[in-house]
Amino acid sequence: MRQLFIEEWIQKNRKILPESSLILLKESISSYKANAYRAAIVMAWIAFLNIVKERLMVIDSPPKGIGLTKENWEGIKKNLNDEKKWDDTIFSLLIRKQKTPFIIYDEDREMIKYWKGIRNICAHGKRYNISNFHVEAFWQFMIDFVEHRLKISGEVESILPDVIEVYNAFGVNSTDFEKYLQEVLDKLAQNNLSDFLEMFWLWLSENVYPKRIAEYRFLELLTTIYNLTRNSEFKEHHMALLRYLHENSNITPERFIMYCPQSFEEIVNDNREILPRIINRLKEEYPIGEKEMEVFLYLLKSPYLGEETKKELSREFPKHISNYTLSILNRIVSDTSDIRYILLNRYKFFEHLKNIIITEVINYPTSFQYANDRSELSVWIIKIFGMDQDFVKKAVEVFSKENHPYEVAKSLRNYFKKNVEAWKKFQEIAIKDLGYTKEDIKNLKINPEYFASD
Repeated sequence: MRQLFIEEWIQKNRKILPESSLILLKESISSYKANAYRAAIVMAWIAFLNIVKERLMVIDSPPKGIGLTKENWEGIKKNLNDEKKWDDTIFSLLIRKQKTPFIIYDEDREMIKYWKGIRNICAHGKRYNISNFHVEAFWQFMIDFVEHRLKISGEVESILPDVIEVYNAFGVNSTDFEKYLQEVLDKLAQNNLSDFLEMFWLWLSENVYPKRIAEYRFLELLTTIYNLTRNSEFKEHHMALLRYLHENSNITPERFIMYCPQSFEEIVNDNREILPRIINRLKEEYPIGEKEMEVFLYLLKSPYLGEETKKELSREFPKHISNYTLSILNRIVSDTSDIRYILLNRYKFFEHLKNIIITEVINYPTSFQYANDRSELSVWIIKIFGMDQDFVKKAVEVFSKENHPYEVAKSLRNYFKKNVEAWKKFQEIAIKDLGYTKEDIKNLKINPEYFASD
């Protein structure tokens, strides 16, 4: 027999629902299945108020700005611990417009009053007909209200100090913090996630300097939450995080994608208009590392970009590649059946990268800094493409001079020192094919026997 939607909801939220509410909801379901619809609503009503109460109980001090003093709050907490008063106390706070921690809409207050009336009919009245539709409607209202519309002043503030303490102790990338954060998400209503993130960002921006480091730390947190909420258990939290990324003013979606490339397809599928901003952001990033390379690959794979745009990207992007990208490039070229290799090959990325290295690094560079940041790539293209006359000619011209890109010379010299056959091939092309002398080759700064103070 197929589960009732309330049973599916309980199963999904059993870790965060109070034990007493779980028992009451199970009694409500049993009554429903026995056609005892009045009892089903009475049990569900108590479970509903208890869920709200347990969320309120974690707040130790009166939330700011709601007009309640410490004495008022202590009185409320005392009533919540009184078996004879707690349910009336919660109901009273829910339908108030002032001096209440609950932030809800007027229509929700009216609905709560309505369902209280239905509950009273179920408990005391006999004339009004209560059917299965009433029970299912109340279950649906309860689920929608506690998951999406109930907000409590001070709820996020009550958990934030502990989150910050654990964050400071372990750091966001530790397994200890991830486990703790998962426990926090278990208890945090999805409609509170935006407030939680805003408050955490505020704390970072006030306590971590400079601002770019605070942004980096925040991106780490957002990525951790993104990865934790990708499973069905946290589906609502995941959707809330995606909404936050589109609506907040601290971190743009394209900035997040640069730090968390695995989010590319999900975010772009929801908003294709973001693609030009991603491309522009990619052009601004420096240095280019593995994450940026992954974003570039996602762009080549995207069905929302035209072929000409992809070809243009493959011509432009290699200019931004540096030593930081070597590890991912090596992984890609190690497997020619890898879709990433196929994409890069299709759009002639490797050829464009080779041309950039020869013209901007091996050829006399306009910027030694630019060339030195790509020193290991000069070796990489030898491994991938081998050496031709153009490469050797430009290398002889540049590295025969005293003024040359030092790190590039060092990388090539070390490579030739370890790869004798490659050095022999270089000399053969230089002397036999290009007409250089042995003396010319001897004085090259990339000669493995050339003495340089490294």
